[in-house]
Amino acid sequence: MSDQKTQLKALLAELHQALHALVGSYRQLLEIVRVERTALLDADLTAVQGATHAKEAQIEIIRQAELKRVQLVQELAMVWRFAIKDLTLNKIILEAQAVDAALSETLRTDLTTLTLLMERTAEQNTKNKEICIRSLKHIGEMKKNVLGEAEPKNETYSKKAQKVNSTGGGRLISGEA
Repeated sequence: MSDQKTQLKALLAELHQALHALVGSYRQLLEIVRVERTALLDADLTAVQGATHAKEAQIEIIRQAELKRVQLVQELAMVWRFAIKDLTLNKIILEAQAVDAALSETLRTDLTTLTLLMERTAEQNTKNKEICIRSLKHIGEMKKNVLGEAEPKNETYSKKAQKVNSTGGGRLISGEA
């Protein structure tokens, strides 16, 4: 029985390390998303591209860490004889209290921190998406304005119902030119 308890402690310690790695990765991802926001607001294309590449790389690191966590959960499910689909991190924390109360509390802290970081990263990413959408709408309006001014307006009338000759795009060319 103590051999199983030793095995459980080792698996729970590995799970703690995997969760700690995920916490670190999500902290880095949150920082990258914040840098991306600054780049979007500054309209710095190079910085936006760099942030996008860094974000993709960080997401791949998170995927790898998540795979490790899932493998550990599968091993814990076999030891505890639970169905894998029923073994959530909250349930692991509850079961771990019987094995090592301090480690269980550490896992709870890791889970809380990880959840908070994931929520903040998702919120910031949503805000960045909104900035992109607003920018695209603004660019679309600017394009319509420029194209609208560049086309000659043959059928323009004044307030007195007199036909007015349009110069077609006068706002695009400076009066000094």
